[in-house]
Order: sequence, then structure tokens, then C-alpha cells
Amino acid sequence: VNADPTLEMSLAVMGVCACEVVGRREIEAAEALGTGCIAALISIASLAQRSLQHMHCLAVLQRLSLRGRLQSKMIQLGALDVVLKLLQSVIAKPEADPHWCRLGPGDGPET
Repeated sequence: VNADPTLEMSLAVMGVCACEVVGRREIEAAEALGTGCIAALISIASLAQRSLQHMHCLAVLQRLSLRGRLQSKMIQLGALDVVLKLLQSVIAKPEADPHWCRLGPGDGPET
């Protein structure tokens, strides 16, 4: 993701809206209609490049995770995996397993 000031500002506005119950409700309603943004937020947050956009995405996801349905959707779309990979990259243990296992629904070892 390039340093696009319009994208940065859009994500910042989403972050502010997601702080308020009414904003989270609107985003949840859009997700229910299939016009939501969670998949796009997770996609941007999963990029290896760390940027202000990346941080805004994580902030919006954190705030939206307060809503049960949105939290479930995030888990289904792999948000926890994205966050855990980010944490793993920060810790950067040499003995870390290079083969990542999903924690949520999907192709994990439990299937």
C-alpha cells in the first residue's frame, strides 16, 4: 500500500467512527448487507509493509471487535492469524515454526 494521504485519512475517519457505538452499528449493518469493509481492512493489515495505514487498519479492527458479530467475522476472515503473525514477526524468534497453522476455521491441523 502506497503512502496515499486519502487512504490514510479515510482509515483515520473509520477509526473515529468505530470508536462510537453508532459508528460500529453502521459498519455492522454494512457487513450484514455484504457491503462492509472488514475483509479490506484485514487485507491491508496483513501486508508486510508497516505504515500509518497499517496502524489505522489495526485500530479500526480493534474497535470493531467490540461487536460480537463483527468479531466472529474477523475470526472467520483470519484477523487473528494476521495479528499473531505480526506479533511473531516482532518477537522474531529464530526457532519459530515457518509453517503457520490457522487458529480459526479453515485448513488447520484440527481438520
